[in-house]
Amino acid sequence: MKTKSFIHKSALLGALAVAAVVTQTASATMLITVSEVGANVVVAESGSINLGGLIFVATGTLTGTGLAPYDGGLVIGSGLVDSYTGTFTGPSSWGSGLYTPADSSAGSSSDFLVSIASLSVPQGYTSGTQFSGSDTFNNASIFLLGLDPGSYVYTFGSGPNADSIVINVAAPEPATLTLFAVGIAGLLLAGRKRTKGRA
Repeated sequence: MKTKSFIHKSALLGALAVAAVVTQTASATMLITVSEVGANVVVAESGSINLGGLIFVATGTLTGTGLAPYDGGLVIGSGLVDSYTGTFTGPSSWGSGLYTPADSSAGSSSDFLVSIASLSVPQGYTSGTQFSGSDTFNNASIFLLGLDPGSYVYTFGSGPNADSIVINVAAPEPATLTLFAVGIAGLLLAGRKRTKGRA
């Protein structure tokens, strides 16, 4: 009798362990970081997506890499992609900047546009598969691109298909802040001299 009870308990524990592993691998997270690297801004994505909570729309070709903070838009890479739609819960923008094309792009192609609840991944992508890519904006800064530093979290799907996309916009480098402050001070000084000259 004790042996049967032990076997049942072992089987139950085994089933719970398998369920825990399946639950952990079903959900995924895509991490997008935006940071100043030298004189450039680099947008890098890494992670995976669970497509179970999204609806397939079509396969198409992705072109025009770039960033549009005002409507939460980002395009990385070029090539064939599968597009999905769904309900994304999160902020509507990452700043006031308009569309800026990237100077270069590498890695996997993807597209994320909050304003129309759209997400594109490499064609034939399988949920949970790791992928990565990046956009580089030469001679740019977080301020020049119109980005507001902070963390922006988007969730979609539910239950075992729940997933998230996290966008971290780093605080500008101290040199950029100094340059920005000098520029503002110069504008204020020029305005003051004009006002003095009129008096």
